[in-house]
Amino acid sequence: VEGTLHVNGVDALERNRLLMTKCGYVEQYELFIGTMTVKEHLIFQAMLRLKASISDSDRRARVEEVLWTMDLEKCQNTIIGVPGKLKGISGGELKRLTFASVILNDPKLLIVDEPTSGLDSHLAKSVVNIMKKLTDEGKTMITVIHQPTLEIYSSLDMISLLVNGKQAYFGDRTDTMEFFASSLQRPCPPNYNPAEYYLTQLSSNTNNGFVGKCIETFQHSSYNKSMIETIHHINKISTQKSATDEEPVELDFESGFPRQMKWLLWRAFKAGSRNPVQTTDLLLKLLFPALTISIIYFQSATMDTPQTVQNSNAIVQVVLMSICTSNSFVVLATLPNVMHVFIRERKRYLYNTPAFYISKLIADFPFFMTMPILFITIVYWSVGFAATFKLYFLFCFVGVLATLASVAFNHIFAAIMPSVDSAVSIALPFIETAMLFTGFMINNRSVPVYFKWFQYSTWYYYSYSAILLGIWKPVHNMTFCHSTDYCFQTGGQVLDFYAIPDKLGFDVTMLVVLIAAYHVATYILILIRLKRS
Repeated sequence: VEGTLHVNGVDALERNRLLMTKCGYVEQYELFIGTMTVKEHLIFQAMLRLKASISDSDRRARVEEVLWTMDLEKCQNTIIGVPGKLKGISGGELKRLTFASVILNDPKLLIVDEPTSGLDSHLAKSVVNIMKKLTDEGKTMITVIHQPTLEIYSSLDMISLLVNGKQAYFGDRTDTMEFFASSLQRPCPPNYNPAEYYLTQLSSNTNNGFVGKCIETFQHSSYNKSMIETIHHINKISTQKSATDEEPVELDFESGFPRQMKWLLWRAFKAGSRNPVQTTDLLLKLLFPALTISIIYFQSATMDTPQTVQNSNAIVQVVLMSICTSNSFVVLATLPNVMHVFIRERKRYLYNTPAFYISKLIADFPFFMTMPILFITIVYWSVGFAATFKLYFLFCFVGVLATLASVAFNHIFAAIMPSVDSAVSIALPFIETAMLFTGFMINNRSVPVYFKWFQYSTWYYYSYSAILLGIWKPVHNMTFCHSTDYCFQTGGQVLDFYAIPDKLGFDVTMLVVLIAAYHVATYILILIRLKRS
């Protein structure tokens, strides 16, 4: 099916800004950040969608006005919620919030997709009342409905019946019965929902002959002639006015990059701080293993037993696995859903892609820095590592870099996969494989040549090597060792046995390089996904 789309006689597909300023599209299923409140969501939308000439105080006033119009004042400070996961506002309030988001910039035309889909009769009636209220305020509303109730049908001024992209009828609702009765000899039975009757008659599965007759009859009818004359008249008037009355329609964002960053950060910090996956759940997932490791390995890393080497190296391995995996799963559990919101808002020109991605990284950084430091602090002072600030700082610093690298790597899967489950399924094998190449589970000298490239491209290898260098390089004499045949004499021998090169600066640099490389790859994939969506 092909066609054109004109607004006030202007090709709206070529002049997209005109379409966006004159029209509002109410999605059947709107996407929200569930941890934001109703008012916060509208404030964010107002700060980025309204014209740049409007002051922030006027934007906030507009939000208050819309809250009142949509009867959302009582729930304005309630979080929106996530169905099945996080309790929030009701279904009717959610639908009203969808309308509220669209009418913020006061569009003259509203296109509404299935406004009552999935709603019970009470909620459907409330939505119809909203639509009536908006039309009373002078807005034109076009709605797509597949199963309209009698109440909804009775509230329509004009209807259009489409079959396979072809016009079966367009005109006043009150004339539809006459068209079917007089022109088609298919009168609607008494006490029958006309909308349901028309849709049944136009079902191409059962009435192929009648459908063709209906389309042909309408094409030669006075209703079609009147429609064409109206279109020509509107185009003639609009063409005369467009040269002087239409505003510039260059495709651009209403807000500049700094303003986009400001409000994206505002939303990201608020949403992230309330997201249990990113706060309480993550904290519990880290605290429990940290305490467990501390109990199991309590004072086992002290330099006074022959088992010190094995215990110390195992602790480093377990700590890195815990902090990297737990934080990575936060990304895999949240970013796929955020991406759907981003794609929709990006297509509405709320903000650009760099602002979205940079603001997300900045907002996430405090969480991904604090959690590994807390974990390492609990374990470090419990297991008996050297009580020096230098080693503790190195452990924390490398642990944070390893976490950031792991998180950056998993951004790749979270950004391109359509759901949380698919992102986890694809990422998990890579995460588990990367754990093998630290040098603890398989000696670095034993890694097959064809896997060396993978080892050198993982954060586990560099972070494990860096921390072991910090632990063993300063140890020049292991006092507990009395036989050179069964134990290491110095920390250097430990490093040599595990094939850990003395390149601390290189290890740290490579972690930074990997973080940057993973994020660049993610950003490119986001651009590709955005283009294809």
